Amino acid sequence: YKQEIESRYEQFKGTISTEQFRDRVLTFVKNTCHGISLNDTGGVYFVPISADADLQKLKKLFGFMTGCAIECWPIVDQDAIKQSMWKSVTADVQAKIANFNKELDEMQGKKLSAQVVQRRVDAYKKLNTVVSMYEGLLSGAAQELVSGIAGVQKRLKATIHDATEIEE
Repeated sequence: YKQEIESRYEQFKGTISTEQFRDRVLTFVKNTCHGISLNDTGGVYFVPISADADLQKLKKLFGFMTGCAIECWPIVDQDAIKQSMWKSVTADVQAKIANFNKELDEMQGKKLSAQVVQRRVDAYKKLNTVVSMYEGLLSGAAQELVSGIAGVQKRLKATIHDATEIEE
C-alpha cells in the first residue's frame, strides 16, 4: 500500500483537521484578541473593542470557509445577540444530524462490521442525548413561560375585576 499511502499523504499534506483549526482559532481569540471565555465550555467569548480589527480579520477568514461560522455581537444590541445565540445552538445540532444522515446514506447497501455498527449506535446515542437535553431545556423554559403568563393573566383579571376583557 506504499503508493496509496504516499498519494494520500501528498493529497492531504498542508491541511489541518477541524480540531486543529478550532484550537488555532481559540488561541487567536485568547492571545491576539484578548478574549475571555464567558461560559465553562467555551464557545462564547468577550472580546474588548480594542481588538476589533483583529476580530474582523478572523471574521473575514470565516467568510471564505463553508461549514464554519463565527458570530460577533455588539453587546448593546440584545436582539441581535438573542438571534445569534439561538442560531448557534440550533445550527450545530442540525449540522450534526445532517452529517449523520449523510453518513447513513453512504452506508446503504454496504456490509458493515460490528465495530462500525457499534460506533454509529454510540454516535447516535450521544447525539440523541444532546437533542434530548435541548428538548428538556426548551420545553421546560416554555412551560415556565406559559405558567408565568397564566399567573400574569390571573392577577390581571383579579386587578381589573372583569374577566371578559382579557382573551385567553
